[in-house]
Amino acid sequence: MHYKEYTERAYEIACRHGFHDKDLPLAHWLMLAITEVSEMVEADRKGKRAQVAMFKRESVSPQPKDRVKAHWQFCFEQFIKDTVEDEMADVCIRLFDLAGTKGFTPEEKKSGLLLGRYDDYVRSRSFTENAYELCGVLAMSNNARATVEYSLAYLQCWARSLNIDLEWHINQKMEYNDMRSRLHGKKY
Repeated sequence: MHYKEYTERAYEIACRHGFHDKDLPLAHWLMLAITEVSEMVEADRKGKRAQVAMFKRESVSPQPKDRVKAHWQFCFEQFIKDTVEDEMADVCIRLFDLAGTKGFTPEEKKSGLLLGRYDDYVRSRSFTENAYELCGVLAMSNNARATVEYSLAYLQCWARSLNIDLEWHINQKMEYNDMRSRLHGKKY
């Protein structure tokens, strides 16, 4: 993964969309990451998985020049949005934004070292057990850097165990987020 690029981009998009108009505590940002994990569980419960092939085919179909972005957004909402993969990307984006908020770039080497250690552990656990593990780390933290690095490594292992191309989903979701309204239409 490209941690530096993702941190800068997630933070920049969040700033432009009003998420950093106020200085908020670490607990705020960690709770928003936890809510994304909860949304991922809900997507799994509903059996909502991304239709990547359909999205890739339909999103590039010929459109009038003034409709290209709107068509891409429509296809994203039809085939990707609110799926397990999309919500997993949201968790990562929240973590990258948190790193940007706190002024650091997560170390890819540290996350890389953790990756091999967690593969078997993640594969041996159910979807909800993995979600619980991740929420426990997010809820008990007071060290933003360690939490972000551990959580990103855990998410990468989890994505691999589910055959999810996490980087592709992060990139698509950042593209989508950049098109959204202030605060993405939410209160915070």
